[in-house]
Amino acid sequence: NPAVNTTALEVCNGLDDDCDGTIDAGPCIANAHCEGEGANIGYVCDDGYELINGVCEWLGWGSQSLHPMAAGQRHTCGLRAGRLYCWGASQSGALGLPVFVGNIEVPTRVGTDHDWLWIDSARNHTCGVRGGELYCWGDNGYGQLGTGDTQPVRAPVMVGDATTWEMVAAGGRHTCGIDDGELYCWGQGYDGQLGLGYTGMETDPQLVVGPTGRWVDVSASINELTCGITDNNGARTLYCWGRGGGSDNYGEALGNCNDDYRYLSPVEVGSRCGQENGLPALWTDVDAGGRFACAINDGALFCWGRNAWGQIGDGNPGMDVDAPVQIGTANDWVWISAGKASVCGIREDMVGDRRMYCWGKADYGILGVGTDVTGLPHCYWYDGGEGAAFIC
Repeated sequence: NPAVNTTALEVCNGLDDDCDGTIDAGPCIANAHCEGEGANIGYVCDDGYELINGVCEWLGWGSQSLHPMAAGQRHTCGLRAGRLYCWGASQSGALGLPVFVGNIEVPTRVGTDHDWLWIDSARNHTCGVRGGELYCWGDNGYGQLGTGDTQPVRAPVMVGDATTWEMVAAGGRHTCGIDDGELYCWGQGYDGQLGLGYTGMETDPQLVVGPTGRWVDVSASINELTCGITDNNGARTLYCWGRGGGSDNYGEALGNCNDDYRYLSPVEVGSRCGQENGLPALWTDVDAGGRFACAINDGALFCWGRNAWGQIGDGNPGMDVDAPVQIGTANDWVWISAGKASVCGIREDMVGDRRMYCWGKADYGILGVGTDVTGLPHCYWYDGGEGAAFIC
């Protein structure tokens, strides 16, 4: 055996570098690995874990993020402890991986950054906010990436040079985002979904003007509809614009009693329905689906628009709704997500327990409640504080 070499650096490589009979400087604690050498050798928590009270604890999906999951047409992206992962079909570049890799069946890390806060996707492009900077990638046939052209991009590319982006909403072929309280939209705008007062395509972010106050929420649908919320000294007002109807040109999804089939600029929801349809300016969340939308007002849930599959949730499938209608009587809704023809939302009771409800089109089991299409919310997931989960 060679003699002990006291001048050799012991590194965490699984070898006895200084020949003293000890391999590395460990042992490492669970869910960690060693880094460094010599006196500086030590353990670092593995990806997705954080050192808390001497233990590398799992942070899980959604930890340290504001909008941690996004499902596109054939891909999904998620945030875990600020890290970005994507999986699914990579043909359009929506996975954010620099080369074409076919279909990926497991979450795959995109880049090495760990400060992602927001991620969103609707069809074949993805956008996210990291450290106040906005990044987009994927399909760009209508300028929806905001890069000034229509060339697709496989890896995340920074949009502009602003560092104060707060959120982003990726629609089917257009995108909107909030930068320091101001709303910008870009991409396909042939039906006014950009809210710029005209139709056409924009390949760079364009400022949406009109409503007063700071924009605090925006949702871009898979179709030609956009909705958002402003906050003006505590008054939170809901707006929608773009095209709200289908082949018959009705504008149900605009929430204004079929006043018109499209708006080229933001119009307050319900403002053209008459005084009896007015609702208090207490909107907190909105999501635009496929020619319909849902929003939360002071804990109460409202939906409007197309209802062919019961996606409005009022129990009347096939009967479209042209102004916001309250779904049930509950006032504890905290989150809502509208798909092409289905909806899921979360209610939270006074002790903090949460229940998830889903309704609408049930093809492929997407509601998680079988194939019943009653047009009423079904309670699906219950978290009683100890991971309990069941149909309730």
